This record gives sequence, C-alpha cells and structure tokens, in this order.
Amino acid sequence: MADEEQITQDEIDVVIARLRAIPDNALITIGSPEGSLSKEQLINEVKNLTPLGKEIIGMQMSYLRSFKRG
Repeated sequence: MADEEQITQDEIDVVIARLRAIPDNALITIGSPEGSLSKEQLINEVKNLTPLGKEIIGMQMSYLRSFKRG
C-alpha cells in the first residue's frame, strides 16, 4: 500500500477483525526479518501503522476488493 494512500479506520478495523479470526496458536511469516509473528503481533503492527502493518492492510484490502470485482 503506497504511503500516500490514506488508510481509513474502517479498513484498519476490518483487517484487525480478519486477523482475530486466525487461530491463537498460528504463526505467520510475511518476509519479516524477525521471523514468524503471532496473531497479536500482527494486530499490533496494524494498529500502530508500521510499514509491515501497512503492507498487511494493503494485502488484506486487495484480497477483499478482488471479491467485489468478481
């Protein structure tokens, strides 16, 4: 997601809701130098709008928009 794109609170909320649906014991790797991240770590990245959090938002919103296009 480009930095100049405005991320809305609704987008943040939708992405956090989707992340909360991940099983608690799951670990996710997204090219992170820290290795795998837990669900709560991913949620914190999104809440804090870190570069990784913005990428997660971008990926999730792109995925959801693909359904709209069919």
